[in-house]
Amino acid sequence: MSRVKLFALAALLACISVPAYGVLTVDVLWKDANSKDLIRIYSNPFDPDLTYSYTGTQAPGVTIASTPDWGTSQLPRIVSWRTHQSSTGSGRIRAPGANATTGFGGQAGWITFQAATDFQVGTVITFLRNSGNTGGPSPMPYWLSLGTGGKDADWANIDSVISGGFGNDETRFQVYTAPSVGTYDSFRLDGQTRIDGYFDFNDVVLLPDRLERLSNVTVTARISSSSTAAYLVDMNHDAHANAGWASASNNENGDTLTFTFKNDEGIVTAQGIDAIVFFGLENLGTVFTLQYKDAKGDLIDLADVTMRDSSMGYVLPLEFLQTLETDTIVMELPAGARYNLRQVMFFTKLPDVPEPATMSLLALGGLALLRRRAR
Repeated sequence: MSRVKLFALAALLACISVPAYGVLTVDVLWKDANSKDLIRIYSNPFDPDLTYSYTGTQAPGVTIASTPDWGTSQLPRIVSWRTHQSSTGSGRIRAPGANATTGFGGQAGWITFQAATDFQVGTVITFLRNSGNTGGPSPMPYWLSLGTGGKDADWANIDSVISGGFGNDETRFQVYTAPSVGTYDSFRLDGQTRIDGYFDFNDVVLLPDRLERLSNVTVTARISSSSTAAYLVDMNHDAHANAGWASASNNENGDTLTFTFKNDEGIVTAQGIDAIVFFGLENLGTVFTLQYKDAKGDLIDLADVTMRDSSMGYVLPLEFLQTLETDTIVMELPAGARYNLRQVMFFTKLPDVPEPATMSLLALGGLALLRRRAR
C-alpha cells in the first residue's frame, strides 16, 4: 500500500538542541483502480518541500520585506501553514515606539512575501485573529494583493483581492476565488495597526485551483465535550474567543464529527467535494480517520490523518484527484486521542476561465481559422 507521509521535524540536527515542531502524516486509503492515491496535500509555494518547519525567523527561499524601521516578529509563520491561536503567536509588525501601549492605532504598514519561483493562484484563504491586546479591542484592517516582483512590484497600482479586520476584536476567515487562475511570485499585506501599535496576522493559504466553498454545511459531535463543534464551519467568529473550535481533552471513548451537506432549501443533498482544508489548533494534536458516506449509506475510509504538536497547529489543505459525490463527511477520532480543531472548509472545484488577453488570442485564432476555411 502506497502512502503519502510528511514528517515535519524542525530539528534533528546533531548536537543542536532545538525543539521539534511536530509531525504531520496523511495515509491515503482512497485509491483508484490502479491503487494510486486519490488524495494529496496541496503544494505550498512558500514551502515547496512541505516541511511545515519554519515558524520563527527562517524561511528558506522566501524573501520577506516590511515597512522600513518597523519592528518584526515571526513573519514566516504567515506562510508556513502553521497556525497559532493568539496574536502573539502570529506574524507581527509594529510601529516605531509601540510597546504594548495605547495611542499607536491606525498607522499604515505592509509586509511582502516573495517565493523562489512563480506560482499559480485560483483561491486565497486568510485567517486573522485580532484579540485587542493592550488598550482593549480596536480595528486592525488588512488588504491582500497578488503581484510579481516582491517589495519592488508596483503595489500602488495593484488592487487587493481580499480584506478584513474592520471590526473590533475581529476574528475570522476569508475566502477569495479568483475570476481566473493567475501566475505570481509575491503577495503583499497592507494593514493598519490596532490601538497598541501592532499589526498581527495568522495565516495566508494560496491554492492553485479555483475553489468554491460549500457554505450550507452542518456539523454535529457525538459527545457533549465537543458542543462548540458547530463553530467549525461558520467562518465568522467575532463572538467566539477561540475562533470557532472543537476540542476534547478527555476523549476516553473516542468521538465522531459528522459534516452534512444541504442544498439551498435545507435538504440533505450530495455535493461534489474536490478539496478539504483543515485548520488545527495548538496545544493538542488531532488524530482522525476521514470517511465519507456512499450511496448505500456505508462509511468508506478516505485517509488516516495525524496532526500532532504541542505548541502550534497545522493548516492542512487536501486535494481530491477525483470528485467525491457524497452528502456526509465524517471525522472518526479514536479513543484516547485528544484533539483541537479550529475550522474545516469543504470546496468544489470551478472550471478555469481564461484571462481577457488569452480570450482575445483565442478569439483571433478562431477568426483566422474560419477565414482559412472560407477560402
